[in-house]
Amino acid sequence: MTGAAGVENEFLLWCVRTSHQWDPLGLAVAGAMATIFGVALWRGRGAKRVARATSFGAGLGVLVLALWSPLHDHGHWSFAAHMAQHVILIAIVPPLILLARPGLAVREALPRSWVRGVAPVFAAGASARRRALSGPGRVCIALAHVAVLWIVHAPVVYEAALFDPTLHFIEHLALIGSAYAVWWAAMTAPAVRAGGSVLGLALSGAAGAVLATLIIVSPTEWAAAHNPAAVGLPLTPAEDQQLGGGIMVLVGSVVWTLAAATCFVRWLRAVEQRQAVREQRVRAGTGAGASADPAVGLAHRDVT
Repeated sequence: MTGAAGVENEFLLWCVRTSHQWDPLGLAVAGAMATIFGVALWRGRGAKRVARATSFGAGLGVLVLALWSPLHDHGHWSFAAHMAQHVILIAIVPPLILLARPGLAVREALPRSWVRGVAPVFAAGASARRRALSGPGRVCIALAHVAVLWIVHAPVVYEAALFDPTLHFIEHLALIGSAYAVWWAAMTAPAVRAGGSVLGLALSGAAGAVLATLIIVSPTEWAAAHNPAAVGLPLTPAEDQQLGGGIMVLVGSVVWTLAAATCFVRWLRAVEQRQAVREQRVRAGTGAGASADPAVGLAHRDVT
């Protein structure tokens, strides 16, 4: 290797050479998920069905890439492959799936009699959702994700999971669940209250960047069990580890940062609009005691 560019090119070529190895069971599960969502969209209404289907298809596609493609198996040998998998699971899959509004899809897929039967369940969940979408609630969700991220990538825990399929499954479940919660809290919060979303997303991105930096500069191997040469990846363990940290920073942290910036802009616009509405009411002589504030629900979407 002559430099970082050479390392990245070799990694991409290796991914292409091994991309024909797929897990049939995983593909069958993904196909079933796609069929269920397709039925829901076909039965549903609204002009955004195509956009929702596209988002879900993209999210499902990268989920398949992360869990049921050669990337998953090679992650046992290559740190870079493993980190690419984790970045996909926590920074790419959740927002794509949430944009497809999976909660609405479930209600559309169920028979109407079933929907009426489970209506109390949805109503009971609304109260918990309101608490989670408070400013402190979103920050707590982000802190929980940060804790999971650091525990999962602690060298002792990380290497133990390479040899224990059950622990590995639990790790992935915790990563996906905690990251999904962060994205859900950020994407369902009203725009005028998106300050907590900005902080939660920024915390998640910063924690990942710090962890990646420690991995890159570490003088020792993060996981001695990794051997990229065993699966044909022409990198030394040190290069493989540095590439993995680079993927975490260049892809994962960038996605979190862009999401936080988007929420920040959305929040500023909502606050400005609310202020403009208040000033207009004052000029019209209605005062500031009006009961309705149209900006509170600005850009609020049910993506549960």
